[in-house]
Amino acid sequence: MSSLLNSISTATQLARSDVEILCSWNGSDEDEQAIKNTSGYNFEIKQRVPYHFSGNMNALASESKGEILLIVNDDIIIDKKGIDYGIEMLLKNTNIGLIGALLRSKSNKLQHAGFMFGNDLIPYHFLEDLIDIEEFAHEHQFLTMAAVTGAMLLTRRSDFQCLLFNERYNRCGEDVELSLDMREILQKSVLLCTSFSAVHYQCATRAKQQEMGNEPDDIEQMKQRRRDFLNQANNKMLREEIALATIVAEASFKKINEQQKHLNKCLDIERKYHQLNLEVLDLKEQLEQNQ
Repeated sequence: MSSLLNSISTATQLARSDVEILCSWNGSDEDEQAIKNTSGYNFEIKQRVPYHFSGNMNALASESKGEILLIVNDDIIIDKKGIDYGIEMLLKNTNIGLIGALLRSKSNKLQHAGFMFGNDLIPYHFLEDLIDIEEFAHEHQFLTMAAVTGAMLLTRRSDFQCLLFNERYNRCGEDVELSLDMREILQKSVLLCTSFSAVHYQCATRAKQQEMGNEPDDIEQMKQRRRDFLNQANNKMLREEIALATIVAEASFKKINEQQKHLNKCLDIERKYHQLNLEVLDLKEQLEQNQ
């Protein structure tokens, strides 16, 4: 929590009076006492309840006063000006409903850029741990998404209050359903803004709560919501997903080619290694003959 708060100090230049940081705490009393708020903004623990992401976030949203909501996990460190870039994108058009973040791992690999859906209707994080973050961010300032992660997102409070997270999800899926609701019910776009970025220490909160992995009931709910979405999807929605799939396919193909070149290089090195061994054996044999 302290690292997140510290990162907020450089992630936005909003006036102190324009920002409130509300927290749903489920940690120990000892950890709570150790929290250091160096954000420069007012920080308040609004509730101390067991971890349940959708319920926790809905409760905090109802307590909030701002026009814009930043929903963010405490296992995230936001990049400099990241919040401001995200807000700027959100406010460009009232038809934008959600702004998702570009999250990377400690090794600087792309971790979460948003969701795509397989033929089995199950969402997945595309290109996860496959490409360097700079490469992806350089090529794409923003993308229209099928869905974005709830680990870090921006939305208007009025839009969120119309929908809310579905609290029937236990461990995962509420962010996927919110994205589909935003597109279907409010007819608003869901975007990824690559400048709205951060390092994500993935699942740190859930690991502490011993809640790793997905639950079958959550998966089935997501599949049904996706099925319902597709049954009513208009041409614009389908074209957006086709465009996204095309971009991801091209990036995947490019990565495969790079790996193939690397493989060919490794094979070439291996051949040279064996050739050198043979040359050494020949030299040893010649040396023995000379003796």
